Amino acid sequence: MSSSERERFEVILESIETKIGVLADGHLALNEKFDRLEGKFDRLEVKVDHLEIKVNHLEGKVDHLASDVASLRTDLGSVKRRVGKIEHHLGLNGVSTAGTTKSTIRKLARRKPR
Repeated sequence: MSSSERERFEVILESIETKIGVLADGHLALNEKFDRLEGKFDRLEVKVDHLEIKVNHLEGKVDHLASDVASLRTDLGSVKRRVGKIEHHLGLNGVSTAGTTKSTIRKLARRKPR
């Protein structure tokens, strides 16, 4: 091998070595970015897990409230029926009390049922 061939070969090797170094640096930078992204995804996963726990807790509360509302509806229906019976008993059902004096309303309330 002649000296010019040797010099040319060394130049090519240096160029290849430089390019491999650039590739290695780029690979290292990508690995660091992936590591940071992995950390972010891990933190995000923890936050999502906490949100799932909170949502499940809220679902339980909403179910309990729905049960309470259903119970209140039943109770309200019962109260409406009882008030209707009382109004009927007092003779107030469908009768307007507008213009009626308080003493007349009291008399109607004290009146015995027929």
